[in-house]
Parts: sequence; C-alpha cells; structure tokens
Amino acid sequence: HTHTHTHTHTHTHTHTHTHTPNVHCNTMRRSIRLLAVLERDIVGSVFDFDFYDVRVAEHAKKVPRPFPIHEMIEWYDSGSVTEENVVWSARLLHRELPLRLARTIGSFENLPLIVLNQPGMLMVFQEYRSSFNELSKEKVPENLEEAMAYSAIIDGLLKKNANLLTALSEGVSNAKQFMTEEEIQRLDEFIHLFIGHRLGRRLLGANHQAIIDHYRNGFAPQEVGVFHRDAMVKFIIEAAAEEAQDLCAAEYGQFPELTVRGEVDAKLFCVPANLQAILVELLKNSMKSTVERHSMSHVLPEVEANLFTSPEGTVLIELCDKGGGMSSVSEASLWRYGVSGTTLLDKHGRRTAKAVQQQQQQHHLGLRDIVNKNRLSGYGFGLPLSKARANYFGGELWIQNMEGHGIDTYIKMIPATQRWAKNPWLA
Repeated sequence: HTHTHTHTHTHTHTHTHTHTPNVHCNTMRRSIRLLAVLERDIVGSVFDFDFYDVRVAEHAKKVPRPFPIHEMIEWYDSGSVTEENVVWSARLLHRELPLRLARTIGSFENLPLIVLNQPGMLMVFQEYRSSFNELSKEKVPENLEEAMAYSAIIDGLLKKNANLLTALSEGVSNAKQFMTEEEIQRLDEFIHLFIGHRLGRRLLGANHQAIIDHYRNGFAPQEVGVFHRDAMVKFIIEAAAEEAQDLCAAEYGQFPELTVRGEVDAKLFCVPANLQAILVELLKNSMKSTVERHSMSHVLPEVEANLFTSPEGTVLIELCDKGGGMSSVSEASLWRYGVSGTTLLDKHGRRTAKAVQQQQQQHHLGLRDIVNKNRLSGYGFGLPLSKARANYFGGELWIQNMEGHGIDTYIKMIPATQRWAKNPWLA
C-alpha cells in the first residue's frame, strides 16, 4: 500500500505541474478516486473479480445476427407457429444471447475505477457474468423438449435482470461527481451502447416467449411475436397516460387529463410495449411538471398528444404540456445519463452538495430495495433511455423547450419492418 500511494502521489505532482490552472480540482478528484478504491470494506471492490475470461473473450469475437423479423412474418403468414419454429428460435437465442452478453461484459474493462467500484455497477457486472456462465454451459437445443427447458432458463434470467438499469443509474449518478468532463462523455457513450445491447437481448428473449405462447395458444391475425402489424397508436398513448397518471396521483394526489388529437386512427408496425415504455416516461415528466406548476389552480391544464402519419407508415407523436419548461442548465444536461430533473444542479450542470447528501441518505434503504422501488422520477435515466429505445427501433426523439411555458416532445417511429434495413445501429 505504501509503495502504491507514493507512486500515485508522484504521478499527481508531475501532472499538476503541467496543468497548473486545474491543480486543486484535479488533485481532489484523484484523491477521491484513490479513496474509493481503497474503501473496499464499505462498497466492495472491482478487484474481487477477474475481468478476463477466455470463454467471454471467444464469444465476444462473434458477430450478432440481425433480428429475424422477416422470417417471423413468413411463419405467421402461414397461419401457425410450428414446433420447428420454436426450436429454431431457441437455437438462435442459444447462439445470440451468450455472445451479446460477452460483448457487454467486455465493455466494462474500459470504465474508470471510480465507476467500477460503485455498488450498482458491481451488481450489474456480477449479474451479467452469472447470466453468461449459466447460458454458455447449456447445450444446443435439438428438439421441442430441450427448447422448452432452455426457454425456462431464459425466462428466469429476464425476470431476474429486469430492474438492473436502476442499479446502473445509481452507480453512474454517484460516480459522475468525481469525474472529468472527458470521462463523463466516455461513460455516457458506454451507457448508450450498454442499453442498445440490453434492448437487443431482451427483445430476443421476450419475442421467444411470445413465440412459445403462440405455439401453445394460437395468436391474433396482427401478431408477430412481440410485434403488432397494425397497433393503434392512440390506444398505446392512452394506456401509457393511465400508468403515468397513477404514478402522479400516488405522488401528488392529482393528475392532469390527456387528450389525443390529430390522426387518431394512426397505426404502426411496432412492439407496443416498447412504445408504451417511451410514452410512460415522457408523460410522467409532463404530468409531474404540470402538477407542480399549477398546484394551486382549481383545474390543471391538460397534456395534449397530437398524431401525424406519412405515406411510408412513419408515425409522429407530439406531446405538449404547460408545465413551465426547464432552465437552460437543465436543458444542457437533458440527454445525459444520471442527471435527473429532480436533481439539484449547479451552474456547471453538476449535482450540488445538498443533492449529494440527499442521495447518500437513500443508501439505508439497501441497494436491492432501491433497485426495485417504483418512483415517479429521480434516477436520471428516463429521457436518455427513452431516446435509446426510439433509436434502437429506427426512430427519433427530441424536445422543444420554452422556459416559463412548457415543453413539446416529439417521438418519430418507423415501421419495424424498415428498422433493420434502414438503421443497423445494433442487431
């Protein structure tokens, strides 16, 4: 320990001499990083894990296959999902899930120690390594019985890892206070890629479960796995609004109404659950800001949703609220992971000392409780995650902010049949 500390101190002295203007700030950040690494008895340590694993490295070299949407359409157009389809899907997952997990696990190696040493990040890393170990030891399914057994394992892992993003957001939010701007930018790039990988894996897993259900119980004419050929966008908006209103009512005891206007018969070939997840997050924000701004009013202004379509099947959703908009500081950090609208920020977009203290007071809940706690806001992943969800399926998400008035949010989604041809961002 003495030798290591001396070496670190010498390195800091040399670096400080070169960059005099930032001497105090940089020295403090390095000291905090070193303390975080040494406090292993409190938060655990990244050095308890061996990052390099031959099996992980070998799987990570393989190239993921695009999602088989067109093959699935052929199955469903035939009028039935067969035993052969179920086995084919299970074999696809047997190849894809371990290699995709391996690619994510490998990306952890390049993260700064201050990030890796956060309990939330260690939890995510451990769970993914455990999932990889479990899946990679399974043999290739050769028949329906083996496909069903493998599917049960996948279903268990999907449920087990469902709330890991909250653990990740806790780790990211805590670590960013002690990182340089360049490190924060690299971390955001890691998270965006991490979420894309995660969406791909969970889409494959959930779709496989839908295929099994349709094999056993049949399916509606418009269903294709987890996809719907002609999903009524208005119905998805209304379902999302109801969920957001429930959360708003639990927090504030009231909520604004939502009205859908425009091309209300708009349909979209999509995964309804994905679009609903995006809309829930956006409507939570709109309703929360509306209630807070107009809490003394007898009648809350409504949140408005406007629908537009193109001849190619693209759907544009515009959400308008009168919640007062956001400050320029908050807008500058809008798409950054780990920066919440409820977080107290200084003029540089970093959390204030009061915000850090509030975060630390939550730790007595225990990380597992935090991971599974359903909250209206506060983790700082909602908006960037929603954007990642839209991007993954070939769509876009952006906002128009009017400070003092409100926010207009736009979600542009293309039909899923065009996604893998036009936007090969991730398989």
